Amino acid sequence: MLSNYFKQKLANKILKSTLTISFVITLISIFFIAVTQHYNETESILKNAKAVLSSQLITVSKYVWFLDVDSLSIQLQTMTSNESITYGIIYHSDGRPLVAAGNANAPFTHQIKEDILYLNTINQKPTRLGEIALYINTSLAKESVKANLLNIVLSQTIKAIIITLLFLWLTHKIIISPLEKIIDYIKNNLAMISSSETLILPSQTDEDELTVLANTIIKSKCQLDANYKLLQTQKEDLIAEIKLRHQAEHNEKHYSKQLMMTLNSLTDAVFSCTNDGYVLLTNKSAQRIARLSNNYQDQFLKKYIYELISLSYTQDFNASPINLVDLKNSHAKSFTLYGFCKAKNSNYTFPVKIEIVKDLTFKNAANENIFGFIVIIRDESDSEKLKEMTYNATHDALTHLYNRAYFNEQLGQVLQHPHDKKYTLAIIDLDKFKLINDTCGHQAGDYVLKLTAEAMKKNISSHDILARYGGDEFIILFASDSEESLKRVKNIIYEIENLNFTWGRKNLFISCSIGITPLYADDTLESVYSRADAACYQVKHDGGGVIQINYTSKPHQARFSEPFDALRKILDLIRVNNITLYAQPLFRLDDSLPHRIEILTRLKDWDNTILMPKDFIPLLEEYYYMPKFDVAVLKNLEHYIPQIIANNITININISPLTLVKPSHTQEILDLIRCYQLKPRQICFEITENTIIKHKDHVIDFMNEARKLGAIFALDDFGSGYASFGYLQHFYFDIIKIDGDLVKEIEYNETMLTMVKSIQSLAIALKAITVAEQANSKEAILILKNIGVHYIQSNYTYPVTHMDNITLDHFNRSLADLPEKQTIIE
Repeated sequence: MLSNYFKQKLANKILKSTLTISFVITLISIFFIAVTQHYNETESILKNAKAVLSSQLITVSKYVWFLDVDSLSIQLQTMTSNESITYGIIYHSDGRPLVAAGNANAPFTHQIKEDILYLNTINQKPTRLGEIALYINTSLAKESVKANLLNIVLSQTIKAIIITLLFLWLTHKIIISPLEKIIDYIKNNLAMISSSETLILPSQTDEDELTVLANTIIKSKCQLDANYKLLQTQKEDLIAEIKLRHQAEHNEKHYSKQLMMTLNSLTDAVFSCTNDGYVLLTNKSAQRIARLSNNYQDQFLKKYIYELISLSYTQDFNASPINLVDLKNSHAKSFTLYGFCKAKNSNYTFPVKIEIVKDLTFKNAANENIFGFIVIIRDESDSEKLKEMTYNATHDALTHLYNRAYFNEQLGQVLQHPHDKKYTLAIIDLDKFKLINDTCGHQAGDYVLKLTAEAMKKNISSHDILARYGGDEFIILFASDSEESLKRVKNIIYEIENLNFTWGRKNLFISCSIGITPLYADDTLESVYSRADAACYQVKHDGGGVIQINYTSKPHQARFSEPFDALRKILDLIRVNNITLYAQPLFRLDDSLPHRIEILTRLKDWDNTILMPKDFIPLLEEYYYMPKFDVAVLKNLEHYIPQIIANNITININISPLTLVKPSHTQEILDLIRCYQLKPRQICFEITENTIIKHKDHVIDFMNEARKLGAIFALDDFGSGYASFGYLQHFYFDIIKIDGDLVKEIEYNETMLTMVKSIQSLAIALKAITVAEQANSKEAILILKNIGVHYIQSNYTYPVTHMDNITLDHFNRSLADLPEKQTIIE
């Protein structure tokens, strides 16, 4: 059977091709298996090395934390004993090597590195201690591949032989054997079919089986003659069908013409669009709206609807444009809306009614379905809807006065055109209007605004323009000089102050502040508003309820821009962390107490000048940025925490009352305390008397949570404010700081001495430590020590960057030589 198989020419060709392909595939398989095995062996070696590193990393981090070099060396030698790890080295966090093991000159192919971290068990925050590096030699992988190469070649060769034999057998079953049957069938049966020619098959040939089959099929063309008459009949039927289609197309064109005549007779503009806004069909009214010429259909071709017209809810097309595609997708069904329309090639705008019918199906020239929507636009220029829309576009919805946009437009026209007539601008701001909203609700506030607007209307002429500028601000453009305008403004103040507001059971009263200024020939909107705002601001600053006239022809911006510029500069310095920390020692009068410093803050300007607290703390407190600054100061201490702990220094930090108001601010501070892991009583927060009185509950909550973390508290500047002994029973303070105004004259002022003694007696009863501020003479220090004061606060300060070099000399300077002013020790 096999010899007959090889005698067949087609089978012989398949055999040669199969053997060639099998040989190539076998070689490729051997190569890829060897490469894959080498890659897997290499990855296994690297994975094993990483596992060794991971299993020892916690132990290594512990030894690095304690700087146990001997243990680190033993640990590293254990790692390098692995045959694939040739060399290992451990670096400190500053980059210097701590310990190394193995053969540094041995060849290696890979290097793996891992950060050595110390994990804080309280807040789970890792601290980087250094880095470990291992050098790996993966050459063993290549040796393993060489050892297995013979097995790979043998196994792949056997597989190739088996697959080749299987493929040849399937080829015989699927191709050769059926092909022989087809040829026998043609020889036995096709010759009997009647035809115009005699079918002659060759008995012997040198061609292969496929060629024989092809020649046999060619000889059978006689069968086409039998089907010729059938094809002729089908041709006649096809001609008849074509005639019917021509008639249908003629009818469709007639229908389309009637449809276009109907659309063009409509006064409404019709746009048929695809779902993405591509225009398919329009009518002549659409031509008129889009301001197109007579050949409008050509201009609509290959256009999107937003390229032809712009739609907007108002006459300001930049403020509220309508995107028909997005609007269609956001509605569940067809809908109607009102707005304004403007052609892309024209500035003329007019009110329109817009109807959108969505989820429609159209047909194109190829009779394919196209999904889209129809937009119907009706010109509403002469309708009542126009009047309503125009009114809403120029008036305030609550007070029915003119709105800000209309007023600015009218004022701009007055300023643009030279005018002989005198004009005066007045800005009216209701005083403490927010109290009405807060105490009675916004409905009461709206009611007051309506009545106030009615009162103002009584005192303006038909030539004046009254508008609500926004919130509780109104603005009037008087068509008169300053003297006449001032009379009317006085009447407005009188009317507003004598209004009787009743809301529920509450009688409400209100006043207003008014700033007025005349208009000059060279004025702009900015200059006029600047003068009027400056006048109104001055009235508000002086208490409100009066009038201020600003005749200055040039606007005064410095009053407003100066604090904001200063605040912006301060915030920029904080944002880039230009915060400089200083330490001020508290000198011990009792040697049993720990060393203590108070952290002071400065800002470094861009020119390296130092900003003192008086230059930035008031602005930060006024604009509520003090909490962010407090947190930034605590974060800047992070670098020095190890030195603070190592030197057993106790630190005092001032905290702003604004920081205690919101739990989010205090929570951030508490998280930092947990992270630093200071010793108990090593951090002290200083709080003023004013903070306690204003924010009692917040102070208590913060003190309770901070004490759980080991913090203590100092009452700052006691005696400078209320000096209330009553609230001390509700708060426990570890330290009481006696205000410097009581201390600086203690050596010759008996009254001050008596007050300090009473505070010291109170502190003893409360088991609190006392700190005296501004003790600048040897006599005062001796008196304070005799009455039992524990610390005096010096005026010496030094940068916290010197924390690494703290010595007892910083705390033991001659007490008699204390400076009266702060002295920085560099």
